[in-house]
Amino acid sequence: MTMSFLSLATIFALGTAVGADLPAATPVKVLSFADASRFALGLNPDLIALRYQEEAQRYRSRQALAPNNPVFAVSKNDMPGLSVTSEGASTVYTLSFTLGFPGKAISASSANRHQAEAIREQSAAKEIDLLVALSNNYVALAANQKLGNFLNEEFRKAQQLVKVLEKKYAAAQAAQADLLNAKVVVANLSHDLLDNQNDYQLQLTQFRNLIKKPGSTEYVPLVPEQIVIPRLKKSLDELSKLMLRNRHQLKSGQSQLEATQSNLTAAMLSPLPDLQLTGGLNIYHVATAGPVPGVERDYSLGIGIAVPIFFPFNELSGIQAATRDRDAAEAQAESQRLSAVADLQTAYTSFQSAQKSIDNFLGLVLPAAKASYELTLTTYSLGKADYFILNEARKTWTQAQKDMLAKQVATAQLFNQIVQQVGCDSNSEGGPDGCH
Repeated sequence: MTMSFLSLATIFALGTAVGADLPAATPVKVLSFADASRFALGLNPDLIALRYQEEAQRYRSRQALAPNNPVFAVSKNDMPGLSVTSEGASTVYTLSFTLGFPGKAISASSANRHQAEAIREQSAAKEIDLLVALSNNYVALAANQKLGNFLNEEFRKAQQLVKVLEKKYAAAQAAQADLLNAKVVVANLSHDLLDNQNDYQLQLTQFRNLIKKPGSTEYVPLVPEQIVIPRLKKSLDELSKLMLRNRHQLKSGQSQLEATQSNLTAAMLSPLPDLQLTGGLNIYHVATAGPVPGVERDYSLGIGIAVPIFFPFNELSGIQAATRDRDAAEAQAESQRLSAVADLQTAYTSFQSAQKSIDNFLGLVLPAAKASYELTLTTYSLGKADYFILNEARKTWTQAQKDMLAKQVATAQLFNQIVQQVGCDSNSEGGPDGCH
């Protein structure tokens, strides 16, 4: 499935696979974002069910245009007994056919067709939801990997510092409190690494659930080394116009509204009469059985018209109900439109603010925290600073890294949220490749 928002997936092209704790004999299949997308969309039972429902509605739309079946009847009159082999005085062959008033079948077909279109849009919306969830999963995995690398580096530095302090303590050049505090730092970093690994296992489980491979141990994601968040090139007004044209929930609501309008048209046509055409052939086996002496067969033709004499109690109530259904669908479509506009404005404003926050963090906070930590570490190694100051500088640097990753994850999710709300241009076929 190729979509405009998959530009975010370019961050996955630079990635390397993150290994899981798999048995040695288990073959590992590393999936890029594109490969995982095909798994997620192709094997999803919810999507398959929606596509079947769409096909069913299209078949019903065709069925509604089909003519009524004629009724052929054979009857024997004036039989001498109840035996089916008895020959009566005459045999009557009758053929009847009901012709609906023009427009009723078209309205019913149109309603089913619009229902099929609504389900197709729901299917496309479901595809985007799955891809957004998968993209968010890859972003979380990337942040987890980046945090894990950072914690491993800090863990290595902390272990080296403990060794140095042990030697200094043995030579009476370092305080016991500094040594104990350094060991506490190692223990805390070890705990953070354990949490990081647990988070990875949880995200890996979510990944396999998204690609519909729960419980499988052979599939792992190709995790990116960096989190690259695209810049929005369109203004809010441009995105709003795209959303009103492309958002699948809105298009589904519009199709539902059109379906209720077709149902209202069908209800308004219901009082108009259907015609029943009848033709018959009478064959007389007894010369005196016919109404005309000497005539052994005659014909009959008839036409019937349904008269809505109970219109106030029947058809009128149906029209009123269909009108209310149409009004409710119209109100719901307007509510969806207003909510969509408000949600897009909120997501757009939040994304722009998050981007500015990241730029500020990268330009000011992170460099300052790193410089402070490195300077304090150098000062401590020269014996000109106590361990308490070094530990505070390390905490500030570590927390700055965690905050930076959290901001990147949140901003990437906001970008995906905007894409999810805007929707995509879909073709008439739908399916895994239904969006461009």
